Amino acid sequence: MYYVIILYGVGFVLNLINPTFYMQYLSLDARAILHGQVWRIFTFIIQPPSSSPIWMALALYVYYMIGSQLEQAMGAFRFNLYFFTGILLHAASAVIVYLMTGNVLLMSTWYLNMSLFLLFAAIYPNVRFLLFFVVPVEAKYLALLDGVYF
Repeated sequence: MYYVIILYGVGFVLNLINPTFYMQYLSLDARAILHGQVWRIFTFIIQPPSSSPIWMALALYVYYMIGSQLEQAMGAFRFNLYFFTGILLHAASAVIVYLMTGNVLLMSTWYLNMSLFLLFAAIYPNVRFLLFFVVPVEAKYLALLDGVYF
């Protein structure tokens, strides 16, 4: 997860320097993948979770905390298998939607990160997060809200 956090940081800096570069050359675009730009299968993961420096720092901290705990609980191999399978399934979903409908489905890593959170809540249901930095809420209740949202 440490490397994913670094990639998110690189994506954030890249977004500050040139906001259109990601969408033109790195995003998960099935049409471009099928026309030979296969690097997009993996480069779409550098899209930063936020464009605000404060929310970006908070998101990176939470992702690192969740990811490192999951990696300790599952082991590095199984965690990486879970994460990279999620990346490949994102890419496969985008290609399947494009082949079936002709529409380009621009997907980010939001669903992958939310699946990491759901897995974290399943393993550590009683961990408390401070909602709005004040209200303590256990991970299992946040996961229930996330499940209702999905």
